[in-house]
Amino acid sequence: MKRRGLLFCGLFVLALIIVYLQPVFMQNASDSRMTIENPIKAPTTMNYEPIAAQGLAEMIGEPVSDFEEVYGLPIQTYRSGYEFEIRVYNQLDDQQYVEINTDGESVQAIKVIGAGGSSLAPFTMGMTLTDLTELTMIYPNFTLTQNDRAISFELMEEDMNYRPLVAFDNGTFAVLFFDQETTQLQAVTYLDQTTLLKLAPYPLTEGQRPLFQVSQTIDQAQANL
Repeated sequence: MKRRGLLFCGLFVLALIIVYLQPVFMQNASDSRMTIENPIKAPTTMNYEPIAAQGLAEMIGEPVSDFEEVYGLPIQTYRSGYEFEIRVYNQLDDQQYVEINTDGESVQAIKVIGAGGSSLAPFTMGMTLTDLTELTMIYPNFTLTQNDRAISFELMEEDMNYRPLVAFDNGTFAVLFFDQETTQLQAVTYLDQTTLLKLAPYPLTEGQRPLFQVSQTIDQAQANL
């Protein structure tokens, strides 16, 4: 009889422990499932790191006269409708198209299409995205300071695959254009920070981009129509 009483008391205490601790066990199990089903994603806020400027990246910001000592006079010059003009060159190699944006004094952007005599180092036409990753990381986030204000933008997955952005240590940038079918580099646009922010080829996440000013020459021509 005494044994039955002790057994009953033991079972009763065990039942109490199970009843009172069940919510705790259930909560822990639920938390474990939530952790597995909703893993914490690694942050992607790491800002970019520049690489050494070479080739045409060193011509950005330089006088147009220095550029034309190498490329000769443009074969075509026309107004863009904004505060810069576009000059086209092909003296070095007929297989390569080269144009610049300029305010008439300095080089603000250089666009190169096709393989030829221009120095694209460290890039080469026909290189792949894998080749590029051997030179630098492909960064998704960029935060720049313009007129003491921060402006941030983010490259989407398609941008990183076909239009990645590379920064140089002289404050200039390059947008690389990869062909979607061949996955090879087809064109490069080098540009200064102001031109990059005005063109805004990537979605802004912070701040407001500066705007191009409409050319006064174009305004006067339209006023006379």
